[in-house]
Amino acid sequence: MTEEKNMVYQEALPFLLKRNGWSYRELDYKTRKSASYWNQTVRREKAAPQTAATYEMLAEVFSVEPEFFREYCPIKASEMVLRDPKLAYKVVQEVRKSGKKK
Repeated sequence: MTEEKNMVYQEALPFLLKRNGWSYRELDYKTRKSASYWNQTVRREKAAPQTAATYEMLAEVFSVEPEFFREYCPIKASEMVLRDPKLAYKVVQEVRKSGKKK
């Protein structure tokens, strides 16, 4: 896993499919999520994936880091803070520290 594009999901998925020479049906087979689901999320008929686990699965399937998808880090951070609210306190402290340095 080496590529670090950090692309918006609706651009990243078609890019990765083309790079691998895959169709949505092949992605369906590899992920067990329907081809129509993936297609509709890219065309914005359905929302882009909302869980870090989905981006992690796509990253594994395409052999890229999850951060390839721009949406991954904010979603992952939110999930982590929801699991451990103490992290939110730490983030706020760090933001305050960095704000004072300016």
